[in-house]
Amino acid sequence: MARQLTSGDLRTPITFFGYEPIQGPEPGEQEKETLHYCFCEIYASSQKDLEILKTVNAKESITINIRDPLMDYIPDRKHFAEIGHYSYTGKVWNIVEVRPDAQSLGFINIVLAVV
Repeated sequence: MARQLTSGDLRTPITFFGYEPIQGPEPGEQEKETLHYCFCEIYASSQKDLEILKTVNAKESITINIRDPLMDYIPDRKHFAEIGHYSYTGKVWNIVEVRPDAQSLGFINIVLAVV
């Protein structure tokens, strides 16, 4: 029987952000814009997730669960994430895939990779 995810399992802070283009004639991107802040559960990527990660040149990968923010924030592959845990300090994670959690309604799974 699959384990049911609860809000008490979400203990690690995570911030989702995007980069804003620089205003003016110079190319590039400026400071990041925070899109969403919440708590997540981190776990090792499953075999299914590892198959998905073969499409990107990932140096490191994890999968997280978050409470579905509904229309407040919709995770997108153009967004990035920073995890507020000492094990992940200084790493910027790319969103590789977003899907509803099959075992727990109201939660979503996000596959993250450092590329």
